[in-house]
Amino acid sequence: MLKTGGNKAAMVDRLLGREITQKRKVTWKKSQGRALLKKLSLDKKSYVHSKTAEEVHKSHEWFEEFPLDKFKEYFTDMLASAAQHRAIVAEDNRLVNLEYTLIPRKSMTSRGYPFWRNDAASTLLREEIERERNDGKRGPLKPKDWRETKEEYRKFPPEVFRQHIYQERRRAKERPMKQAQRNKKGKKNHDEQVMKSHEDWEKIAGDGEVEKVFDALKKMTIREDDEDG
Repeated sequence: MLKTGGNKAAMVDRLLGREITQKRKVTWKKSQGRALLKKLSLDKKSYVHSKTAEEVHKSHEWFEEFPLDKFKEYFTDMLASAAQHRAIVAEDNRLVNLEYTLIPRKSMTSRGYPFWRNDAASTLLREEIERERNDGKRGPLKPKDWRETKEEYRKFPPEVFRQHIYQERRRAKERPMKQAQRNKKGKKNHDEQVMKSHEDWEKIAGDGEVEKVFDALKKMTIREDDEDG
C-alpha cells in the first residue's frame, strides 16, 4: 500500500514510481569517516597533513557522506586535535625521560631483591606458565620447589615468588577472555575496515600525479553492503 502523506509533488512521484529512498543519516561522531580521519591525522607521516580539506573530502566515500563545508570543520578540528595530542605525548615523554635521568631507578628493592618486572625471572616464569597452560595441565611442582629449579628464581623470597606464580596464572587465564571481548564482531569489522582504508589511502596518496592519485582514491571504496560478504 502506497503512503498517503507528503506534498503534491511527492505524491505524484510516488504514484509514478519515482519516490526517492532517503539515505541513512550518518552522524560524524560514530562514523567510519571520523575513525579513518582520526587514524590518518594521528600518523605524523601521513600524507593527509599535506592535503587540503577539499582533496581529502573527495578522496574517500566515507568523507563524502558529509557536506564539504561541514567536513572542512571536522578536518580542521581533527588536525588541530591530533597536533595537540602529539605535543602532549612528546612533553610527557620528555618529562618521564628527564625524571629517569635525574632519579635513576634502583636495581634492588628496599628488601634486597630485584624488581620483578625488569628481571629475567619474570620472562622465564611467564614462558613456563604459558607452556603449562598450553599443555592443559598444571606442573607437579609446588611453589617452594619451583623456586629451586632456577638460580633466577632463588633471588626472590619464597613468599614473593609464590605470589608471582599465582599472578602469572591469573594473567594467562584472563588473557583469552579479554581478547574475546576486544574481538567482538562489530568492533573488529569496523577496525579492520578503517585500518585497510588507512593503508590504501596512504599507498595511493603517496604515488603518482595529483589527478591520477585522486582518480585512484575515488575507486578505493568499501561499501556497507559488502561488509557481510
